[in-house]
Amino acid sequence: MAKRILKLTESDLIRLVKKVVKEQDDEMERRRQRDLEGGMVMLERKDADTVQKVLSNLPQNLKFLAIRDCEGADFTDVDICSLPGLYFVNLRGTPNNFEEMVDCEYYKVADNMFDFSAKFFN
Repeated sequence: MAKRILKLTESDLIRLVKKVVKEQDDEMERRRQRDLEGGMVMLERKDADTVQKVLSNLPQNLKFLAIRDCEGADFTDVDICSLPGLYFVNLRGTPNNFEEMVDCEYYKVADNMFDFSAKFFN
């Protein structure tokens, strides 16, 4: 099989890169939507403002929350206890005030890892 050289103009290359980036963004949005519908929220390496926006809009069907290696998570005005199906919260590598602000039953599995499933067995 002979190799071919494909020549692209700069505008062709830019158009191709934009198309690939858009497809990746669309796929990430579809994945995020599936996760939300399934009751999962995961943030990784996000700034504190992004984390707060997500925390202020947690879905009522939330089962798993992971905020890993982010700048910070402030639970001051987050009513995590009102989420009826919450099983687990993972805040690994993220400065937070979870233990000071969350006033409902959970089991601390490890540093910054909290299991809420006990409420389903009592």
